[in-house]
Amino acid sequence: MTDHGFASSARAAVALFILWMFSFASPLFSSEFYDSGTEFLKRCSGLDVSDKQLANQHKADHMACNAYVEGLSDGVAVQHIWSKSHGDKVPADFCLVGHNVSRADKLSIVLQYLRDYPERAQLRAAIAVSEALHERFPCH
Repeated sequence: MTDHGFASSARAAVALFILWMFSFASPLFSSEFYDSGTEFLKRCSGLDVSDKQLANQHKADHMACNAYVEGLSDGVAVQHIWSKSHGDKVPADFCLVGHNVSRADKLSIVLQYLRDYPERAQLRAAIAVSEALHERFPCH
C-alpha cells in the first residue's frame, strides 16, 4: 500500500472511531440518523456551519455529522484504491482529489442535496451522501 493509501485508511479508521465514540456520547444518535437521508437531514440541519458558530451542546452533534460524511467519503476512496490495485477499472463514485473541500463544505453539499431532492432522502443516508458527492464531484 502506498503512503497515500495508508493515510486515507488511517483517516477512515479515525473517522469511524469518532463516529462510534459519539454514538454513545451524543443525543444525536438516540435514533439512527444514518438510517435515512430524511433523518440525517433532520438531525444535521443547522449544523453545517463552522464549529465556532455553534453552542457547546451542538458541537458533538456537529462533529458526528461531519464524521459520518468524512468517514463515508474516506471509505469510498480507500475502497477505490484497493479495487484499482486489484485491476478494477470502474471509476469511483465521486472524486474529491484536486478539490479543496472542507468537512463543513461536504456536509453543506449533502444537506443541500437532501433539501433539493427530498425523494432521494428516503434512501439510506449513505446512499444519499454518495449521490450528493457524486453529483458535485463526478469522476471523469
